[in-house]
Amino acid sequence: MNLFHLRYFVTLAKSQNYTRAARQLNITQPSLSNAIHGLEAELGLALFVRQGRNVVLTSEGREFSRIVDHSLTILDSGIEQLQHQNNEQTVIKLAALRTLSTRWVPGMVREFLQNSQQDVRFEFTNENGLSPQIIQGLRAKHYDICFCSKVDEQEDIAYFPIASQALVVITPTDHPLATRNQIELSETLAFDQVTFSKRSGLAPIIRQLFAECGGQPHSVYAIEEDEAVAGLV
Repeated sequence: MNLFHLRYFVTLAKSQNYTRAARQLNITQPSLSNAIHGLEAELGLALFVRQGRNVVLTSEGREFSRIVDHSLTILDSGIEQLQHQNNEQTVIKLAALRTLSTRWVPGMVREFLQNSQQDVRFEFTNENGLSPQIIQGLRAKHYDICFCSKVDEQEDIAYFPIASQALVVITPTDHPLATRNQIELSETLAFDQVTFSKRSGLAPIIRQLFAECGGQPHSVYAIEEDEAVAGLV
């Protein structure tokens, strides 16, 4: 069934006159007549009867008009909604560790926008959260994508490695290890340490590294942020 012919039918049903309907549709009257006759033949029903110079709907025509009006309303609404969605700007909400937010994330976003054909806008969180907090925000759908350390036992979260950062030991300048270019992690066990707190995403990683080298350090302070750790050394 031709969609244009259905719209012709609706227009004729409202105007009840072939000449006026053809003018409104910007088509010839014979084209309109052929379209209506085609609908009637396809349905096997008479949709209109003549009444002087006008036409009126038959009982079947009134029922068909109700069906077509309802169907076209749904169709037009769906088309409008899809067009609106297509024209909407895509917004991607990002959260990242502060150490990644200063350089890596802005560079990644800049490169993406330069190469993408889509109209995308990024929203960055104002929170400088730790990895577990960021994951909680992702799970609560506050963010679409997060850049953080991997948090163990998060089976509902998919992780993909995107960058690596070196782990370093920070010492005072007069420390016995300060002049060394390279040390074994086990050598640090002899000294008191400022460590990452359990809330930090790095804490379980570092604990595992120490476990593999034979022990855990004596922690005099447990801090969440790396800059704070460095400041206490």
